[in-house]
Order: sequence, then structure tokens, then C-alpha cells
Amino acid sequence: MPHAFVIRPFGIKKDREGNEVNFDRVYEKMIRPALEEVQFSGGSMGEIKVAGNIREDMFRLIFSADLVICDLSIHNANVFYELGIRHALRRNRTILLRDESLSDEIPFDLQTDRYFTYNAQKPGNFKEKLTEIIQATLKSDRQWDSPVFAALAGLQEPALESQAPAEFRNEVERAQAARLKGWLRLLSEEVRMREFSWAGLRLVAKAQFHLKDFKGSRKSWEEVRKYYPADIESNLHLASIYERLFRRGPRKALFKLTRKAAKAPEAMDIPEMIRPEDRGLFELSNQAIENVLRNLMATIQELTEALTLKGRNYKTRWRLEFEHLDPLEVRRRKAANRSLKETYEAYRDA
Repeated sequence: MPHAFVIRPFGIKKDREGNEVNFDRVYEKMIRPALEEVQFSGGSMGEIKVAGNIREDMFRLIFSADLVICDLSIHNANVFYELGIRHALRRNRTILLRDESLSDEIPFDLQTDRYFTYNAQKPGNFKEKLTEIIQATLKSDRQWDSPVFAALAGLQEPALESQAPAEFRNEVERAQAARLKGWLRLLSEEVRMREFSWAGLRLVAKAQFHLKDFKGSRKSWEEVRKYYPADIESNLHLASIYERLFRRGPRKALFKLTRKAAKAPEAMDIPEMIRPEDRGLFELSNQAIENVLRNLMATIQELTEALTLKGRNYKTRWRLEFEHLDPLEVRRRKAANRSLKETYEAYRDA
């Protein structure tokens, strides 16, 4: 389940002219219902009841949250501090709120940002609109809303896996070392309800990929990409997984069948014999590759990997056209076609 963190003042506070706002009421009547509407867990620091260093919990939650909602209606040092941390660590998915009726001015450095405005006297009236804003933010392909990442080209977010507790990382490592695919699949399901779910899922998905449990890894990576559609790492892994599932599954079985049963193999159009659902895997792989190639935040290394995967897909399609043929001379003649040229060009681009 995706997790949200709310940065806000607590209790009843006043602006510089003495106007009072009950921020707890704003949270209960507007923010919490909107988050529940989009099925987000989490809340604000006031809801943390576990023992330990509350500042460490705050840092971890601000960093790991899939969405942060920050209320800047009044001048509050803690709110500014926590928002600064979020802007420094995460490039996007931060929503700013303010009560339009209050007199405190937005600080100069934040004046150009977009705000969702509401009236604290009737916060429940703005729940539906906030829900729409949250949904739009989650679907947006906007690369950043953090002024830090917007200003500093090339700045990278810290690895999300770093937020997973050491004991969970150790358990994933033990499962991988023991080559226990079932254990990893169980961890993949269990971690989804934890506040470090996406970090944990990434760790599990990588371990599953390493063990060649491509079906399990596919499920884990797809869950991550469900809430991070533009995530480069997810798309690169899924591009490879879809192609491997296609190549090692129905394609391999089909070649085995046709080699045994076909009386006139040259007359068979093997690509047309592939089941639509299996052909869909190939298209999903191509789509994942294009997601990376269109991503303005992709590094040279990531773009190179995407182009290499594109070349491999072309090669898979090319080999599909002649691998089933006998004898060798027939395969050689059939292999020299347009698909070979396209495969070469794709690898050349990489």
C-alpha cells in the first residue's frame, strides 16, 4: 500500500494578525479523508506512537513517503524545516497547501510554487478537490516539483533501498544465498504493508531476478511501477523480464513443436502462430524500453542499457523468423532479411 506523510502545524495556531486555525480539524476533515479515498496509508508525526528517536523516524518517513502533503498556511519553523528535507531528498510528489484567508505571506523562495488553496473554516468542502489533486499528482509525468532538483541538473535521489531496515535486507540476502524462491515471494507479499514497502520490493525483485525467478520478479517490479510509472530501474528490469519470459516460455515450446511436426517449415509463418497473450509480452517489453528512452532524467548509462535491450528485442524477433527452419542452408538464406538490418542498427545505436 502506498504511504503518505503530512507536514503541518498541530493544534490551534494563529497567523500574524491573530486569526486562528485548527490544523487538527483541517487534517481530520480534509487531508485524512482525501488520502483514504486514494487508499494511502500514513499520516503526520503526531500519529507516530512507537518508541525511539522521533527525529530519525521523521527523516525516514519524509524520505520514504510516496507522497508528501505540506500545509504552509502560517509561518512555522518545523514545517519549513521538514519541507526543506523533502525537497532535498525527493524530486517530486510533494503537494503544497495553504489557507487562502490567512495573512502570513509565503516565503520568497517558495512563492513560485503551485499551491492548493482551501478555507480552514470549512475544510470538508475541499476534500473532493484535494483528492483530485492527489490523483493528478500520482499520474503526472512531471519530473520534479522540488526546486532543488529543478535547479541542480544531474542531481540524483538517494537509493530508495537504503530506507529498508538492516534486518529486512539481511533476510533478503539469506533467502537469495539459499536460493529459496518461495521465501522471496513470501517477502514480496509481506513487505507491501510496511512503510518501507517500495524499498523492500526493490530488494526482493532484484534478488528474484538474480535467481531467474522471472515470474516472481515481474510481479514485484510491476507493483513498484504501478505507483512509479516513470521509474527507470523498474522499466529496465521489466523490459528484460518480458522478453525472457517470451523467449524461454511459449517461443521455446513452439519451436520444439514445429521442428517435430512441420512437413513444410519454410511455408510456416511462425510469428503469426504466436498466441496473442504471448505476443503481448514482447510488446510490453518494447513499451518499457520506450518509457526509459523518453525519460528526461535517464543517464547515459541507463539510455545505453535501454537501447541494448531494444537491440535484443529486435534480435529475438529476427531469430523467430528462421530458427525453426532446416537445413542450415535454408536458415542462412532466410536470416538475411530486413529484420537483420534493423537488429544491427538497434545495437549500433546503443
